[in-house]
Formats: sequence, structure tokens, C-alpha cells
Amino acid sequence: MLARESTCFNADFFAAHLYAAFRGWTGECPGGDIGTAIETWYAPPVNSPGAYTSLIYYNINVQLWVGLWFQSQSVPY
Repeated sequence: MLARESTCFNADFFAAHLYAAFRGWTGECPGGDIGTAIETWYAPPVNSPGAYTSLIYYNINVQLWVGLWFQSQSVPY
């Protein structure tokens, strides 16, 4: 199973879903709001960002993963 064997596949699949949801192509949310598009990954259909989006934003802002995986070096994103 490709999803089980390939991290790259999962990242690409998530990015494709996020883009499609943001554009409004999936029918899971209105287009144009990245927070709502992120929320569709957890609990579609949605009309506004929710707890999952807040968790994603928190993890991006806190960046605990930088110290764990990148020896506290700056991550170019």
C-alpha cells in the first residue's frame, strides 16, 4: 500500500487535498480560507476553522519539532 510505504506520497496527497479544498473544488468547504481547508482534513464538511486548525497553527508557531529533528537549526519554510 503506497500510503503505508511512502512518506512523500502522504505529503503530496495532503498538499493536493489542501490545495483543492482551498480552491473550493472538493465541496467540503467554501474556498479561499486556508484555515477551513486545513480543518477539512480532520472533519469534513466544515464552514470555519476549528480545533484541528488551531492545533496545526499552534505546532507551527511553537516549533517543538525543530529541536527534535533539526538540532535547533533554522528550518527554511
